[in-house]
Amino acid sequence: MNKKNSIFMKLICIAICLLFVFTAIASGIITSDTIHTRHCDEENCKICQLINIANQFSKNIHYIIKYIILISTIMPLVRLIRIKSKSSSRETLIDLNVILNE
Repeated sequence: MNKKNSIFMKLICIAICLLFVFTAIASGIITSDTIHTRHCDEENCKICQLINIANQFSKNIHYIIKYIILISTIMPLVRLIRIKSKSSSRETLIDLNVILNE
């Protein structure tokens, strides 16, 4: 179980690092070319299309990061609930009576 958790955590760390790199690239494209989009008059400009793709990519990455954070906060809570339910199911009625008498 511990080995599975460490592999899972490594995969999450690698995924977050890759998302960070791609987000940095997309934001670099967006910030460096905002001047171009203000003064561009061409109809099918390749640079404007690249900027739009980078905008959509950064929005998608933003949603993915939200879901990763949501999952990373819910997983420990689920694990805590499982541990509590297993420990409470181990106690029998006799054990509870002994605890109440003490």
